Amino acid sequence: YDCVIVNTTTGVFFAWLLFLFTCNVNDTSYPVTLIHSYNTPIGRHLQKDKHLKFWHVGSQPRETASEFILAESIIQGVTLAPNPTIPGDFLIMDTVDSDIFLHMKQMHLAARHLD
Repeated sequence: YDCVIVNTTTGVFFAWLLFLFTCNVNDTSYPVTLIHSYNTPIGRHLQKDKHLKFWHVGSQPRETASEFILAESIIQGVTLAPNPTIPGDFLIMDTVDSDIFLHMKQMHLAARHLD
């Protein structure tokens, strides 16, 4: 996986993992990542996407969406599938394994997407 779910003080979001490295400060190592956020609103979703509980994310311009975070903020890796009809729109592949399926179910519940 080269995309991840990130948990920060401002909330949970999806990101593309660009670079992973370690910073050493006063004999302490800190794992740091460079990420590109995927949290742009996509706009209207098709009714069938809502019915099937698809979760879409959108990419932001690279110059404004890249940031450094501590690696400990990463919850899990995730697979994103690009939407061939809408540039910058991606679908979360939540059927890859049971962990991502359960994480996405909790995110849907938190967002009140599930009945």
